[in-house]
Amino acid sequence: MLQFHNYLQIIAFIIALVLMQRAWAVAYKILIFITGISMIVELAGWYINVKLHHNNNWIYNIYVPLLGILQTIVFIKIIETTTIRNLAKFLMVIFIASLIVSYFFSPFFFKLNNYALTIYLICSVISVALFFIDTMINLVEIPLAKQPGFWFAIGILIMSVLNIARFSFWNMVEHTANYSKILSYIVDISNFSLYGAYIATFICLRINQKYYLH
Repeated sequence: MLQFHNYLQIIAFIIALVLMQRAWAVAYKILIFITGISMIVELAGWYINVKLHHNNNWIYNIYVPLLGILQTIVFIKIIETTTIRNLAKFLMVIFIASLIVSYFFSPFFFKLNNYALTIYLICSVISVALFFIDTMINLVEIPLAKQPGFWFAIGILIMSVLNIARFSFWNMVEHTANYSKILSYIVDISNFSLYGAYIATFICLRINQKYYLH
C-alpha cells in the first residue's frame, strides 16, 4: 500500500499540471519538474522496496543531490538582489563540492549517504534564509501570502528543520516504546508541509500569475 506522502505527491503534481501556464517563469516550471521527479522517485523507491524486496537506497543517493541542486536553482531564479543571488550560486557550488567530499566518507552506493542528506538539509535552510533576506530588501506591495516563492520557502524550511531535528535526536528516541509512531508522525508532518506548500505555491501562482511571468 502506498504511503501518505505518495498520495500528496501525486495530488501536487496533478494540481501543478492542471494550473500550469506556458507564461510562468522558469523557476516555477522547474518546481513542477521537481514535483514530478519526487513523485516518480518515491513511487519507484516504494516499488523496489515493497514489491521487489530489494535495496532502494541507491535511488535516493541519486535523488537527494539532484533535488538539492534543482531547489537551489529555483531560489537563484526568484531572488532579485544580485548580491544575494550570487551568494545562492556560491551556496550551490559549496553544496556540490560538499556532496563530492561526502562520498569519500560514505562510498557505498547501496547504503544511504546520510552525510549528503544532512548537507542537503543544511543548504536548504540557508537557501530559505537568503530568500527571506532578499524579500526584506525588496519590499513589494504584494503581501507575502500572495507570493508563490513564500510558500515554496516555507515548505522547504519546515521540512528541513523537522528532518534535522529527527536526525539530531535519533539516538535519544530510537529505543523508546513509541519510536516508530513518533518517527511516522514527524515524516508525515514534514511531507505534508512540503507538498502542501508546493500545492499552495501553484495555486498562489495561478491566482497572481500576472506578477510571475517570464
